[in-house]
Amino acid sequence: MRSALGLALGLALVAALTAPAHAEFVMCIGGQGAAPRPGAVLPPRPHLAFYSDRSLRLPEKVTATIGGAPVKVKRSSTSSSPFNILAIAIESDRTGELVVTYENHAPLRYTVKAIELPKDVPGTIGRFSADGARGEEFDGLAIRLPEDTPAVLAHVKIRPPGEVWHPLVVALYTPPESKRPMIRVGQFACDSNIAPVILAKGFDLEVTVTLADGRSVPVTGLATHMTLPTPLPPQPRPKNQRPR
Repeated sequence: MRSALGLALGLALVAALTAPAHAEFVMCIGGQGAAPRPGAVLPPRPHLAFYSDRSLRLPEKVTATIGGAPVKVKRSSTSSSPFNILAIAIESDRTGELVVTYENHAPLRYTVKAIELPKDVPGTIGRFSADGARGEEFDGLAIRLPEDTPAVLAHVKIRPPGEVWHPLVVALYTPPESKRPMIRVGQFACDSNIAPVILAKGFDLEVTVTLADGRSVPVTGLATHMTLPTPLPPQPRPKNQRPR
């Protein structure tokens, strides 16, 4: 009897030690990116941003050249769930090819020349869902801006019914193989800035964007009150893509 009981306890201990960890102990790491998108045309003395999941450190060193000559970079940082955001300003009137290198990342290339930027930016509301197979995992509200809008950061204010305004700072995101930047509000891979279930109940909305010249301008064409659109039906996967 003792022998059988000892064997049972031993097997239970082995099972406990070899069982997989609970999900809450698994580290989740979200996306990283830069705005405006690499390849964009920017005005002299441009402003840019780099965002990173809050579980990762922002680059400590940022260098830049224009036409091969080093230029001074001014930096500041902020945090707005689920990202840390590094904002930089190039302190040079030079024009030409701008190469920005964030520490431990590949150089990003832009063109700097005199361009006229808009006094406001039209936006289009929709729902954006991405499973992370291409680009960053996300589901929620997407405010799409016109192609190649040199926007860096969005300042979003959302007010659910009966609540106070929720201010958000959102780095612009351009999906792979697209030139239309978008402002994302919803559920990311690891965290949310506003949960989609809250957005589905309706909300008031105000949005401005900081452009690459440092000015803040309104995003126009948006309803002052709206509800998160319902998601699209599941789309067929490419034959060579594995389910997540």
